[in-house]
Amino acid sequence: MTGVAGLAGAKAAAAAGSEPPAPADPEKQNVFMAPTPLFHVTANNCLLHPATISGSKIVLTYKWDAARALELIEREGVTNFSGVPTMTREMLMHPDWQTRDTSTLAGLGGGGAPRRACIARTTSAAPREHGLRPH
Repeated sequence: MTGVAGLAGAKAAAAAGSEPPAPADPEKQNVFMAPTPLFHVTANNCLLHPATISGSKIVLTYKWDAARALELIEREGVTNFSGVPTMTREMLMHPDWQTRDTSTLAGLGGGGAPRRACIARTTSAAPREHGLRPH
């Protein structure tokens, strides 16, 4: 079960009191990284709720460290990262960004404010260079 369609199907099944549909390909399970504290709205509303209802894997971090996050993205095959904009910037600017395999990342999100121009420019090049792909 991937993306918005999978989440909508899971929510509909939960509302009807039935089991959510099985993922089309279990090998392509979504993997959400929760780099923010669990009391934070980003961790709960943008990560834990959608990951739980869609049957996705959740990768938790002890504390924020850009190098460790990149290591976990590579090792765990993280597909969705949502943190405060500073976290995204720190990952993109970290020297390990060039050497770690981030090809599983389908989305970088987070924060209620618009992204800074330098992050927008960096991530607009990312789909070709770092594996981010359209949904």
